[in-house]
Amino acid sequence: PTSNILYIKGLDKLDNISFIHLTDNKGALIRNIGIKEEEIDLSNLSTGIYFLHIKHKNGSGRIKIIKQ
Repeated sequence: PTSNILYIKGLDKLDNISFIHLTDNKGALIRNIGIKEEEIDLSNLSTGIYFLHIKHKNGSGRIKIIKQ
């Protein structure tokens, strides 16, 4: 869980990142994240569940984020 800042580590280990998206729990796009961005300010979001979608050369991943 986080309240304000989300730190992403390990992006430099992924090859050819196509995009990083922050979505709400219904899948609506909240924000496009820069592929080199390692700190994301979530302070302006309401409490709830969000997802970080990362697409790269070898596939994609989704990370659940709980905003307090």
